[in-house]
Amino acid sequence: MRCSFDLAHYRELLGAAVAGGYRFAFFDAPPRAGEILLRHDVDLSLDAALAMAELESELEAPATYLLMTRSEFYNLSAPSAQQAIDRLRRLGPRVGLHAVYPQAEPEPRLDTVLAWHSPDPDYMTARVAGFVNAMQPGYFDPEHYRSDSNQRWRHGCPHEPLARGEFEWLSGGLMWSDEFPSLGTPERQAMSQAGAVGCLLAARAAVTLGQESGFLPVWEQVARHAPNWPGLRPERRGEAALRRLRAALRRQDRCLAALETQLGANPRQAEPGAAPDPAN
Repeated sequence: MRCSFDLAHYRELLGAAVAGGYRFAFFDAPPRAGEILLRHDVDLSLDAALAMAELESELEAPATYLLMTRSEFYNLSAPSAQQAIDRLRRLGPRVGLHAVYPQAEPEPRLDTVLAWHSPDPDYMTARVAGFVNAMQPGYFDPEHYRSDSNQRWRHGCPHEPLARGEFEWLSGGLMWSDEFPSLGTPERQAMSQAGAVGCLLAARAAVTLGQESGFLPVWEQVARHAPNWPGLRPERRGEAALRRLRAALRRQDRCLAALETQLGANPRQAEPGAAPDPAN
């Protein structure tokens, strides 16, 4: 998967968030655990904003769009701009102000949420009378904030953090929430031809652990025919994934040992159809 700045990868980002169980919220209240405040500062193009909003509407991942009243590239007073605002609202987003400091005057057509254009750190997070500043305390958390201004991720592409990984007991491998390609895609077809998803997870676990596995031909087949499958991302078999997998396998061993101990203490319970122990 290539972390590019286009609608195709944006779809993958949103899909990872949706599959990961995140909820999309607005700036009506500070975010709660599991919520994403998705915001677009529209500097250049209302048409590009509409294209993104169309995709977000399709995936039920609404955002907040902040528009400029003093843009060099579009005129918010033009009829086409009003049509764009109306269309944005019908698609589901909120529409607020992308203000140029220090001018933050209420605009009747826009919601009372703003973010500053090219802000100075001294006022970037300050509260603004009559508005919710998207960067004010309670909404802005440096540890979780991700910015792609000028097509540069400040802390790396968030695709991997958005896709939550869990341990899958049957295969003994890790499984991320975005590893189920949609029906009809080449990735889904290749995975179906290769066999059960569990085979792939077991193969990746073997690759991660540096072990031999009879499932490796399945892994190689998917790598050839579905190279964009998220499960092939190097991070999912790297050092961090290795630590998580080893920890999960240790927990699995402890659980199985505890179960064996429990069954060994009363072996009749392990026999299908065994009569209740009279001593109990």
